[in-house]
Amino acid sequence: VNQASVHVDNAVAQNKEYDRTNAATITGAVLRNADIVAGDVITLGNASTGTFAQSTKGNGIGVSTSMTLDGASKNNYTLITPTGLVANITAKPLTILGTFTSDDKIYDGLVEAAITTSNLSLSGIISGDVVGLNTLAVFADPDKGLNKTVSLTSSTLEGVNAGNYSLNFTGAPTTTASISTKELTVSGGFTALHKVFDNTTSASINNVTLTLNGVLPGDD
Repeated sequence: VNQASVHVDNAVAQNKEYDRTNAATITGAVLRNADIVAGDVITLGNASTGTFAQSTKGNGIGVSTSMTLDGASKNNYTLITPTGLVANITAKPLTILGTFTSDDKIYDGLVEAAITTSNLSLSGIISGDVVGLNTLAVFADPDKGLNKTVSLTSSTLEGVNAGNYSLNFTGAPTTTASISTKELTVSGGFTALHKVFDNTTSASINNVTLTLNGVLPGDD
């Protein structure tokens, strides 16, 4: 007597956050009732256990199953497990801990800030993974100001396993620094016109060839 086939229906592979393993979770899997002979006792084993084709971050990763048949009538059936299951492994967010300081600077039209001291670290890296913080401090805007907030929101991750992680900047440390005005110089020449006494210091000029030196490109 040939074994009857029993199919698995409704199986769905679940997305998960990167955890350095290829373990997958499957939900909803049930045996197809229409395939089971009345009176037979079979159940589905390992219904929720699956395996990703890779352990690293990615979308649409294939998931295989390790389902089995249990029950008194299991030897009368061949299990047809689901195929085409896919799910995503999403990046594991890391947080930045510690403190840093930043230098004041002269206005240069840029938001970048120089870090002077730092004891920053990353929290949440899974043991065995190599991930580092490529720190980049930035002002909220490039304009002159006192005690402006400097944040780490342009920082990135580096290292062999960095692609499996993301940076969560919520609650990340900040500091303050100032942007002072940039001095400009005047070059060129002009001539002043004679005038009749009018009890003021104003003067009229002509032959003006004056220019401002040091204005940054794009500034008016």
